[in-house]
Amino acid sequence: MAYQNVGTPRFIIDWLQWWKSLGLIRGHDIFWGDSVSHETESAAVDNLIGLDPTSQTIVNNIQYPDNNPAHGFNYRIFEEKQFPYNQMNIVGLLGHNLADFALPWETYQGAIFTYSYQTEISGDVWDSGHVYLTNDILINCKPETNQYIKPIYNGFSFRSADGSSSSKNSITGANSMLPNIRGINPDISNIGFKLGSLLLGRYYNVPNNPELNLTMTTEMDGISAIKTKGGTDLMDAEYLRSPDWGNLPAWELSNNINLEKNQLSKIGRRIWNLNFNYLSDKQLFPEISGSSNYGAFQPSGITDTGQEYNEGSPYFDSQLTGSSINYAFLNAAGNSNFYSEVIHPTNGGVLPFIFQPDSNNNNPDQFAICKLDMNNFNIKQIAKNIYNISIIIKEIW
Repeated sequence: MAYQNVGTPRFIIDWLQWWKSLGLIRGHDIFWGDSVSHETESAAVDNLIGLDPTSQTIVNNIQYPDNNPAHGFNYRIFEEKQFPYNQMNIVGLLGHNLADFALPWETYQGAIFTYSYQTEISGDVWDSGHVYLTNDILINCKPETNQYIKPIYNGFSFRSADGSSSSKNSITGANSMLPNIRGINPDISNIGFKLGSLLLGRYYNVPNNPELNLTMTTEMDGISAIKTKGGTDLMDAEYLRSPDWGNLPAWELSNNINLEKNQLSKIGRRIWNLNFNYLSDKQLFPEISGSSNYGAFQPSGITDTGQEYNEGSPYFDSQLTGSSINYAFLNAAGNSNFYSEVIHPTNGGVLPFIFQPDSNNNNPDQFAICKLDMNNFNIKQIAKNIYNISIIIKEIW
């Protein structure tokens, strides 16, 4: 596929930055490697949380394990509250140079990256596991085992997850995250592993295509012009394009270890003004907009899992729990809705997200780091339990 056509849009929401904005996770340190980009290891790991790949963390002197020809290291992120790994359906890396670290005997370029975690069973007894990955979404990533991301090129990578774990213990009982890289060629382990952003979150496909009267704009807001008294136009370009992600322009892929910055990459800031009509209440709103279902009564109809509600009756205990976050609008059977998936985990559109205007087009130029560019969410009811909504999505680099 090509071009910039809008199809069924996809929102990719980074829950790591959301959790950090709530004070629930924080960067701590780096095992078996040294940060050369920040004064402290905690600052180096903190820098990876949030969708800003222009600011990179660089790790050098990669050494683990000493008795293994393939080196590697761990980032460590502390959890103040147990992170809901079991609800995550996508992982990613933005602004990386993983393809530079191939082992000599590997057929394809690229070391491997795993989203692991550690759980304290009792006392000083620990268990570790990793988030299982799937092949539903593979962007610059080889379809290998369900353990890791193995990029083909430098740049960015995405892979889908299914919310399960390699650990025999609960995936919701983790005490710290241990995102890690393995398989680094020791001969080049000191050239510096670069990474802009970690991504561990959820993607949400809007159930309906937007209306045909949508508007797409390329804004050149970095350019200003003044007219002199003699009638000459003077142009001042503060910026033309998004900042580079290390040695690559944003959303570009490359296998060239010496690639220089590309002044010919695309220019402008993209804006989408989209209207979605005839969305049902279940597609827009959570079942219960509260911190739990306690004291709430079941609606009529059928749940997304095929169970029949008992209208007017209280929720059963099994419907009140089931997640490390006891939020009804994230726990309920019908939780896949625009509010729960997009508005709430971006703090009302304040936090950035990744927007893909056509979820069936995985070309590198189809992604953008965006925010919702409006102060209010206006939802218009047009029939019983049927609504229209308009949103403005603005690229922020």
